[in-house]
Amino acid sequence: MSVTSSGDVVVMNQDVLDYDAGLTSIELEVVATDRSGNVSESAMVTVTVNNLADEASEQPVVVEEPKKKSSSGSLAWLTLLAAPFAFMRRRKQK
Repeated sequence: MSVTSSGDVVVMNQDVLDYDAGLTSIELEVVATDRSGNVSESAMVTVTVNNLADEASEQPVVVEEPKKKSSSGSLAWLTLLAAPFAFMRRRKQK
């Protein structure tokens, strides 16, 4: 197990950190080493393990919404708007 410079805990075997098995926190002894090889004093750190939706029973249920039927409502309005022009054209031809 190691900790990156940004604070992320990297584990070789992720199956060890199983929240569903009852593991809710881990206590680590952390020692920092710099590029020169200087080693800090050890410190105890407690890491809380969060539950992730990793099992099928924990996955969210996706419900698909039915597709809406398209209507020809806009065509009806267009016809109503164009109707006066059709009557005006017929009057001028007489």
